[in-house]
Amino acid sequence: MMMPILGLPLPPPSHIPLLLHLLIETFASLSFLLHPESQLPLLSSSGSSSATTTNTTTTTTTPSGSKSTTTTTPTAKITPTPKEATEATEARLILSNFGGLLLSVNLVVFYLLFLFTGPGKEEVIWGVTGCLGVYHAFPLWRAWRRMNLPLEEEEGKEKVDDKTQKTLGGPVVHFFVHAFVGGLMGAVGFGLL
Repeated sequence: MMMPILGLPLPPPSHIPLLLHLLIETFASLSFLLHPESQLPLLSSSGSSSATTTNTTTTTTTPSGSKSTTTTTPTAKITPTPKEATEATEARLILSNFGGLLLSVNLVVFYLLFLFTGPGKEEVIWGVTGCLGVYHAFPLWRAWRRMNLPLEEEEGKEKVDDKTQKTLGGPVVHFFVHAFVGGLMGAVGFGLL
């Protein structure tokens, strides 16, 4: 018999992967919904199109009559083309849709764990958990690719600082979290846990 922690009963082992999924995917869904640009390098950079550069030179005369010249460093303002702006908007909308999908799945998981009281609850939880285990293969694959394929420099352009490498711990954290949770879910789906 399992001992309660802090007076709360421990969930059955088959529920633990769903609780972990609920926890990690809530943060992921909020990231996709509220900050979609944190998910794609192209959206997190300021753009790559037309740039305008300005130089400013100022000459001043001091009270002693000598002249001093100050030159400021060039500043670049990057403006995306209309096509790039449209593509970025579409990418943000797709990422927001994905965030909504994750949030919806989390609501189903919450319902199954805490509200559903119908017959065969354990069998339904096993089936849903196994199906969600398949889902975790895809973010696992994305994390693997992100760890092993750094951003390539385009010819004539600087390498973009990829801020997405830090989102929610970055690809290494994503890889291990999705491997662990996906593995647990697969184990429940196959009746091993």
